[in-house]
Amino acid sequence: TPRIASLTDGYRYEPLEESLGPGKWIKFGTEECLPAFEVFSFGVELNKRGYCKIDSNRTDDFSQMELDMGGIDDYTINHTQVMTFPGVANMQQAGIEVPADGQFEFYVRCMSVNGETNREEYLFKFCIDPGPDNTPPEIRGFNWANNSPIAHFAEGETRQVNVQVYTNEPSTCKWDHEDRDYESMGNSLTCSANLFNYNAQLSYSCSGTLDGLENGVSNQFYFRCEDTFGNVDPASTELTL
Repeated sequence: TPRIASLTDGYRYEPLEESLGPGKWIKFGTEECLPAFEVFSFGVELNKRGYCKIDSNRTDDFSQMELDMGGIDDYTINHTQVMTFPGVANMQQAGIEVPADGQFEFYVRCMSVNGETNREEYLFKFCIDPGPDNTPPEIRGFNWANNSPIAHFAEGETRQVNVQVYTNEPSTCKWDHEDRDYESMGNSLTCSANLFNYNAQLSYSCSGTLDGLENGVSNQFYFRCEDTFGNVDPASTELTL
């Protein structure tokens, strides 16, 4: 028997229309729809150990469902699904068909250790903010922690390191040794524009090489990004090695 489990802070459950069967609406703050490119989680808590699946389509039974809930093929009490979704405008820009009103549905069924399954699906339903994308991309972090120590460079050794920049949405990113505006930054990173090509942390990745590092000093690098709608970071994110 599924019951709803914890939800990301700032998000809330609301009753689902009775005609849709058991389930919940997921909403954000005082808004009806969820913000684009924000990571959130939802889930179910069982009354005994079970294995749960999730699908974006209705199916006839448990065996037809596509994905292990939370990516875990195991019998546990709590099952949590972590997601992030592009904005409706971003999906339309990429030629991806968006459901009516930007509403998405995910169906859950669970199976007990002795093979008994829910006949009826449990539905989680939400909409994504349909408004235009007017916000700049957010740099969530790097493959380096800030102020990380790096190995001493020997005489004649190329003084560079590889870097990955993690953003909340597909972007083009640049870096520089000086804090400049985006257009003036001298070095570009290689980024993916695919809306669903994110990493295990649900972030988008840009990669490149930082050069000109010196031994025994704080090497400072500055980064800014621009999203596919032309929104640019108004301030640099700094990384010191």
